[in-house]
Amino acid sequence: MRSFAFAVLCAFGLQALGADRDRVLFVCAHPDDLVPSLGTCLLMKDRFEIHVCDVTHGEFGLGRKGFEDGTTKATRMREEEAVCAAIGAKLHWLDEIDGQAYATQETCRRLADLIVTLRPRAVFGHWPIDTHPDHVMSAAVLQRAAIRAGFKGEYYFFEEGRQAKGFLPVFYVDITRVRAEKNRLIRLYACQNEKDALVTEESEPVDRARGNQMRFRPTEMTDAEVFSPYPGTGQGSGIIFTELGN
Repeated sequence: MRSFAFAVLCAFGLQALGADRDRVLFVCAHPDDLVPSLGTCLLMKDRFEIHVCDVTHGEFGLGRKGFEDGTTKATRMREEEAVCAAIGAKLHWLDEIDGQAYATQETCRRLADLIVTLRPRAVFGHWPIDTHPDHVMSAAVLQRAAIRAGFKGEYYFFEEGRQAKGFLPVFYVDITRVRAEKNRLIRLYACQNEKDALVTEESEPVDRARGNQMRFRPTEMTDAEVFSPYPGTGQGSGIIFTELGN
């Protein structure tokens, strides 16, 4: 039954959901960390009010000179704004520093206040075991903020490509039909996409591998994004993703 529900959900692009626009919140360490969830956002954009909160501006992403003169920060903010505009998302910043992010009391309070204000149906954040310290800190900020806000909704981790270690995929989303549009949006992160590596070496291979893992998948499906629930948290009615039980 759950596999059938999943297929229906993907086939109709989440159109089976009710008319109310529940809010969802994605918390990322840097601009472009939304890439592992972009296909899901594209499927959600007409049914959910999407919010994206970046912990840093990614200001060290092009080396020290761009960090010191502020040009990298400005570039990466413009790129993130363009992607969020394309998926109809509202963008928020927590203003930690790229490469120096911490789950400070103030940063966690600001995110907790945002969660209280938005009252999202679901939150999404980094898997906490990761080779990038900013990703680990972003996961810590969201966990601490969710506790502080008394958040009781659906809480999911996304897989940050090959940097996430030991990720346990539970929920799969078929993004095959939005693959081309996802690639177009990834390429808006131009300053981080040297030789199109974000598409050809990172996103496409990971999504294809996850798609191949799915049991009972539709024959047309090739690409999937994966999510894992926060341990011990109720996932409500599970209308956003349907577990395959693998």
